[in-house]
Amino acid sequence: MVQVWSLKCKCDICRTTNYTCETDGYCFTSAFIKSGVLQYNYSCLSRAHFFPPEDPLWCHQNATVESTRFCCHNNDYCNAESKLMPLTLSVDKQLKYESS
Repeated sequence: MVQVWSLKCKCDICRTTNYTCETDGYCFTSAFIKSGVLQYNYSCLSRAHFFPPEDPLWCHQNATVESTRFCCHNNDYCNAESKLMPLTLSVDKQLKYESS
């Protein structure tokens, strides 16, 4: 017997599905600085497109001074509340926050 499951994730580009996507893989949040503004993206990662499918390398790339990311698959909408910050953010930086 083959089990099929899907994980629901927050998805900022999925207007037609109430900002939700479904995947057999992972939810993700990415944060990046663009023109001095901290922005977030939220979406789904399908197991079929990443290597290795059990634990994609894309999810484990180190944060840089301008971007970072977080992957999860422990429960529906696990990416909804993550607030990541690239390494350039510090107490002395005045950045605007914008959720995409």
